[in-house]
Amino acid sequence: HIVDAVGQALQRAGVRRAALLGTRFTLQEDFYRERLNRGFGIQVLIPDAAAIAEIDRIIFAELCRGEFTQGSRSYYLQQLEQLRMAGAQAAILGCTEIGLLLEGCQPALPLFDSTELHVAQGLEWLLASEPVMTSS
Repeated sequence: HIVDAVGQALQRAGVRRAALLGTRFTLQEDFYRERLNRGFGIQVLIPDAAAIAEIDRIIFAELCRGEFTQGSRSYYLQQLEQLRMAGAQAAILGCTEIGLLLEGCQPALPLFDSTELHVAQGLEWLLASEPVMTSS
């Protein structure tokens, strides 16, 4: 599960309180927050309702269309700073395109890209698996 990959990485880094950025669905539903809290003891902080709406708008109106503007980048960095001030020790990028938007930036928090972590976990599993022999 993608959240398990994130939880394991956060635990290894000693993170107990993490910010989460993603779509409105990811932020408002409890599947991410609940799994991190129950399985890894990690408290998840999310932006306020107005910020969630703007984050979601940027994802679907800009990032999904390949548009990465300085204004949107600044907005996300501002949200990360606010979440850091609220006690977050790191930030989870819960949407593929956010990492592209923040590439090369110096955010207020260490970033944990859920897509990268999930792919790395899948590769570890694949490389540790016994090869399957097929007969021709």
